[in-house]
Amino acid sequence: MSTYRFRSKHSYTQAELLAFQLAFAAQASKYRHYKWQYAKAVVAGLIFAGVTFCVGRWLPEPFYTPVFAVLLVLLAGPHLYYLICFPVLQCPACLQTLDLDKAEDFCPECGGNQGWSTHWFSQGKRCNACGTTLQDGEERSWSVHYCTHCGVHLDVDGL
Repeated sequence: MSTYRFRSKHSYTQAELLAFQLAFAAQASKYRHYKWQYAKAVVAGLIFAGVTFCVGRWLPEPFYTPVFAVLLVLLAGPHLYYLICFPVLQCPACLQTLDLDKAEDFCPECGGNQGWSTHWFSQGKRCNACGTTLQDGEERSWSVHYCTHCGVHLDVDGL
């Protein structure tokens, strides 16, 4: 575990912890909105790409290349939207940027800091407090309820 340059969740009052949750609620709402917009853009891009591909197969050769250029734009558009527009989540307590795909000192599921254990058959690490396994290099299978830097409870529903 690293040394803390800021206060941990145990040094805040209940009122401060509630204020942090309320402050983070706006960020979480915006994040969920952009995530939903991204999912809709990906689905729309795939549908339009399928239609473009089907139409492009029956076009003569001079029109073939522009049709596939449109196809590329339709598939790349949502990813550019994701890179440019997605909000950066910041913990209101420690002011650290939340990385939703990895855990630092505190478990994102339970907020515990009892340490991590690794198993020979899994590639990730397992929280000693709640047993959640955080796999590296795969789709995230856990929800982020707590800040992984200071352990403050941020979101009831999880991100």
